[in-house]
Amino acid sequence: MVFQDPNESLNPRLSIRQTLREPLQLHGLYAGDQQLSEAVLRVNLDEEHLDRLPHQLSGGQKQRVGVARAMVTQPRLVILDEPTSSLDMSLRIHVIVLLKKLQREFNLSYVFISHDLSTIRHLCDRVLVMYLGRIVEQGRTADVYDDPTHVYTKALLSAIPIPDPAVKRSRILLKGETPTARVLVPGCPLQDRCGFVTEECRSPVPDYDLGNGHRVACRLARDHPAYRSAVTLTPAGSSS
Repeated sequence: MVFQDPNESLNPRLSIRQTLREPLQLHGLYAGDQQLSEAVLRVNLDEEHLDRLPHQLSGGQKQRVGVARAMVTQPRLVILDEPTSSLDMSLRIHVIVLLKKLQREFNLSYVFISHDLSTIRHLCDRVLVMYLGRIVEQGRTADVYDDPTHVYTKALLSAIPIPDPAVKRSRILLKGETPTARVLVPGCPLQDRCGFVTEECRSPVPDYDLGNGHRVACRLARDHPAYRSAVTLTPAGSSS
């Protein structure tokens, strides 16, 4: 796993050498310092960084150490929790390019958790949009971004900045504030903020199939030309 804040996820008392050696030793994979040299070079750091402590590195360097630590055991799956949110834009680009390179090199699968929708589109093959812990829309990245159907997905995508000041996008603004996740209401989790809500939205939410793995938990999907079928999803612990 690669964590959001490298200042918190790296032990300040351990050198980078110790940080990278630890997971190899825990898994019985440590075969010598050559592995550690290769690990830092792979993430565009120098061997001299191995003997430094985290406070002697920049934010971008520390996050690359976090990436190196996650990759050093050559896993099949890496979970990345907002790995670029603590970095400025130029460093974000470097980290994303690095992640794509490592994905090709190790044939990795990523679970990339982020609010950075532009990065998600650039990096991910499939997208799951969640609200209050529930999946409201999912599918191939191109399908979800080019043809969003759930109101929450549309609102998120309408907030992505456009670099051209001459181009204006119509914003979809949700009313109210995000409610507490401690008490989940039956039906659509967005029902109290959506401008299209009906009484039907307060019942168990159907999962509508739009084809190619594109599924939407919103009644508006019935009006989609690709709508095929619906399966009612019953929350765990409730009766059908």
